[in-house]
Parts: sequence; structure tokens; C-alpha cells
Amino acid sequence: MQSLDSLTRDEKNVILLKFGFINNKIYTLKEISLICSISGEKIRQIEISAFKKLLNSSYVKTIHEQYTTA
Repeated sequence: MQSLDSLTRDEKNVILLKFGFINNKIYTLKEISLICSISGEKIRQIEISAFKKLLNSSYVKTIHEQYTTA
């Protein structure tokens, strides 16, 4: 997961929990908030920051180019 390397520890944890990469369970915002001991609003902000980084990663850009130039 090369793209995840560009994320902070909190960003990585939020993404992994939200999309079920940990224990094959998709966690809710409230559950992630409790696990990380961070407010729900802060989790939401971390999630947005992570998405922005992931969308700008070279990995995503490469995939986008492969499917839009075909």
C-alpha cells in the first residue's frame, strides 16, 4: 500500500478502520472516535486530509491515466 506511506499515523489508522482493512470490519465514525480517543469532528477532518493526499498521490494519478487514456 504505497500510497498509505504518505499519510500520518492518524490518517492511516482512520482510513484502515473506515474501510475494513483491520479485522475485516468497517468502523463507523463514532467507533473510530472511541478507538482513537479523538472527537468525531477531528476524525472527519483527518479523513478529509487523508483523502486529499491519496487523491494527489502518484499511484492514483497513474491509475487515472491508465483508465482515461485507453
